[in-house]
Amino acid sequence: MESPNNLLLRERKARIEGRLRKHGITQTHITFLPYLEYDPGTFAEPYDVGCRIIIGFAIVYTIEEPSKKQAIFKWLQNEAMDKHLSATEVKYLETEIVEQQQINQLSWQLEAAYILAWALNVVSNRPSPSNQIGDAEMQEFFENVPALGDSLDSFLSQLSYRNTD
Repeated sequence: MESPNNLLLRERKARIEGRLRKHGITQTHITFLPYLEYDPGTFAEPYDVGCRIIIGFAIVYTIEEPSKKQAIFKWLQNEAMDKHLSATEVKYLETEIVEQQQINQLSWQLEAAYILAWALNVVSNRPSPSNQIGDAEMQEFFENVPALGDSLDSFLSQLSYRNTD
């Protein structure tokens, strides 16, 4: 007999995959059920999510402007963002020569930052799971997120999750 937890995870998998299909995303399948073990009532603090927004923005900027990588890394450290960096991000920022595969993997972070920014009311347009984020949406993102190099205290301290009611 299947455990109640496993049954719950299978139901969650079916709901998520159904929503993805509804948006035309048919090639994605969840194969590892433990990834779905989470408490939907427990989220990261808005401050921590805001740090991920800034890091995603900074990483993608350094992909476009590799000569600025050291300065951006130093700024992230000065703003105490380095404790929020993943091992992959630290390796990227510390390494001069980067493999294309690593760049491809990291380049998605701006899209992820936009989605997090929407969740925290930084941007108003909800991202579509089946379309790329457009120029107008990215412009709003850039207007509402601090410029790289600026102090982050005010931005990070004022964040809160979007009301979904």
